[in-house]
Amino acid sequence: RRGGRVFHVLANNQTHGILVDVDADALSEGTALEIIGNKDLTSGNLLHLETSSAVAQHPVLVEAKSLTSGNIIEIAADGLTSGAAMYIKGGNGATLDTGSLVKLETGSTQPEKGILQLVADSATSGKVMSISGSSITDGTLLDILGSDSQQSGALVNITGAADKVALKINSGNLGIDGNIDVSGHLNITGTFGNRINVLADSQTEGTMIDVNIQNMTDGNAIEVTGNTALRYGKLVHLETTSAAAQSPFII
Repeated sequence: RRGGRVFHVLANNQTHGILVDVDADALSEGTALEIIGNKDLTSGNLLHLETSSAVAQHPVLVEAKSLTSGNIIEIAADGLTSGAAMYIKGGNGATLDTGSLVKLETGSTQPEKGILQLVADSATSGKVMSISGSSITDGTLLDILGSDSQQSGALVNITGAADKVALKINSGNLGIDGNIDVSGHLNITGTFGNRINVLADSQTEGTMIDVNIQNMTDGNAIEVTGNTALRYGKLVHLETTSAAAQSPFII
């Protein structure tokens, strides 16, 4: 049979109530509504829900408030090679201002596994998560907001392999308004320019670089070695133009 309708419910004048009611209180196994068997679908839909209302609050509502384990919504797409298992498209121009295409909210105080989980333990290459914002000029691609009440822990925690790169910035700068606490090693490599640049022209007091080595017995606090080609440069350069400096260099 081509075209037409097999089952049609016409209730254009109904404003309240339920058009199709499926009551299956005792159902423990099986399916209340099943659409299966299709093998020729191309541009059609097995399930199509549409509303033209501009004030609809819950066009699609799934409630399972008593569920304690399992999955409320499950999408199986084992054969997917391109495309997306779930595709959400919305907003146009400046229409999406305070809204969100995806919003997750919970009242849980101690979520052990995370409110949002991305599990791709079988992935060996490629990307597990990708964020693209090629047209951004003054916004933020990823905004993490903590609280002043934080006492321990970290807003971002990365656990990777030892001596491997866990966070890499291919281009652009890293701006930090707070402090950097390094408990391991800091390795800086490069071939040109300033590898460490401390700019504090407005600071009048305090210490620019503070090295605290109270318990050191052997070794060097600062070591500059390995140079074999020095000509007009300097391994250490200290300079001041102050006419009132009393001890510009003291040991």
